[in-house]
Amino acid sequence: MRRLLIALIAISGVLPGIAQKKMFEDGLASGRSDVQFYNGQNKKNKVVTVDEIKKYADANGYIVDDFHTKNVDRFGDKAQSVSHFKFLPKTEFPAFLYSRATTNASISYEQLTKQATACIYDNGIFKKVTAKWSGDVNNGLAEGKGAGFVYDETSDVYYAFSGTFSNGLPQGELKTATGSISGCTSSALSLSYNGKITVGMFSGGFADFIAEGNDLYGFINDKGEMAIKPSYKSVVKKFSNGIAEVKDSEDKEIQIDRTGKMLAYTQHQKQLDLKAKQEQERKALEEKRAAERKSLEEKRKAEETARYARQEAERREERIRNAREGDIIRYTYSTSELFGFFVYQITISCYIEKNVDNGARMQVRIAEIENESSRDPEINGMKVRRGDVIWIKPLYESHWNM
Repeated sequence: MRRLLIALIAISGVLPGIAQKKMFEDGLASGRSDVQFYNGQNKKNKVVTVDEIKKYADANGYIVDDFHTKNVDRFGDKAQSVSHFKFLPKTEFPAFLYSRATTNASISYEQLTKQATACIYDNGIFKKVTAKWSGDVNNGLAEGKGAGFVYDETSDVYYAFSGTFSNGLPQGELKTATGSISGCTSSALSLSYNGKITVGMFSGGFADFIAEGNDLYGFINDKGEMAIKPSYKSVVKKFSNGIAEVKDSEDKEIQIDRTGKMLAYTQHQKQLDLKAKQEQERKALEEKRAAERKSLEEKRKAEETARYARQEAERREERIRNAREGDIIRYTYSTSELFGFFVYQITISCYIEKNVDNGARMQVRIAEIENESSRDPEINGMKVRRGDVIWIKPLYESHWNM
């Protein structure tokens, strides 16, 4: 019995190592996609702890992650054991990183057969890196179109980029992605896509560039350094003799030096400003003349209205002075109800019985009353009705007319 117990103990010490090896071998045999870890599974339900898996991985050059455990039988008792996990040989880690971060899926990690220095764009700054590179190399510098990858085991950061280069400097579109190695796992990758920038042709030692998501242009120098931060709406003329022409935030064309300092407005902008000023003055003069014409027209209409009113008053006075007994003279006024919402016109027609002093005074008899309002008709505040005889002064009371 004692010998059996010793044998069981010995076997229990050996089996975990065998089980661990089997998990890794089976996972490698099953393969993986470029952007995934291998799957390690405890198919035999052996008792294997997380620490035992990690110890085996460290000894054999694996990265392990994403452990899952379950209860299994061990000599009749329940024991906690690893059911499955993720792993990756350390030798395959760079290719895995590249596959997850690449900005050009048409170029595989195996095609990055050369080493070259390239200037890339990372979170608002340009930096030079020595990378595995798929394109041509000229004096150690990236040349032409290709993809690159930077991975240093001693560093916490890696980069994947793609674009066209000339003497290690970007030309045209450049895409960059960066990530943190310490934050990389089988299921989640610490990765930041820094986006795309477009770099123009170099001229006078500088090239303009614009970053994705930013509408402003900046400049990079031929040393691969950020010379002028993005500040301009557009580039009018590239650098020549240390001067470039750009459009500022106010859409004005200005000349700048190598540091981005404004030197002067461009000659074209001065002409535009002069033309705009002249146009503004022309419009102001036209508006002034239009206002004067309008004022004269309004004055003419007012005078015409006043003249017509005087003529009408004269004709009214003449009709009243020449009125005879039996003629009809009318008294007209307006009244309102419901707070002015309804307005009515009341007309009182009268027969002239006497005309004293050529219309200065008249005796009249009320003949007809036209009244759609609910108010009693009045003449000079006095209520009247049909048949009433009253004295009036029509020459001096504008409500009377013939």
